[in-house]
Amino acid sequence: SHDDLVRAALVEAARACEARCAAMLLGDEGNEAGTLYYVEARDDAAVRHLPMQRGEGLLGWAMAHDAPLRVDDTTNDPRSSRSAEDELGITTATAVAVPLEGDLGAPIGAVALYDRRGGQRFGDEDEALLRLVAANMSTAIRLYRARQTREREERMSAIGRLLSGVLHDMKTPMVAAAKISSQM
Repeated sequence: SHDDLVRAALVEAARACEARCAAMLLGDEGNEAGTLYYVEARDDAAVRHLPMQRGEGLLGWAMAHDAPLRVDDTTNDPRSSRSAEDELGITTATAVAVPLEGDLGAPIGAVALYDRRGGQRFGDEDEALLRLVAANMSTAIRLYRARQTREREERMSAIGRLLSGVLHDMKTPMVAAAKISSQM
């Protein structure tokens, strides 16, 4: 399922950089809202969802500015989203976030890691690794969305053909009835 893929990608990214948890903000196509996906770096961790506005929190900042971001004190950083942490029941101290690249150059979201184990700060290597993960995630998301769009278009086309056939079948008896009544 969608959540299983998100969980697997975020847990593996967190493990690779020795982070306690990871999150992804994915913008909803065509509007200013998005969904935050959050997961602890454990095999049994469930993905939690939270609606967010674009630009909100560290992930929103990375997405809106199309730039990576490293924060050594999330508690005092004005870009942090206290409301999201409160709603998720978490507290973070450090973070690294990078945007997820979209088809036309505009970011489609962002991915972040929080709280490097041992209280260490995230470094250049962590950011580079997260950029690699983000590039793969971006590709997977774009392919998934393209497939969804193609399937939706195919369904709409099939519905259109069905309706066209129904209208044609209804029109034929009506034309015949109209001819008969005009001859009377």
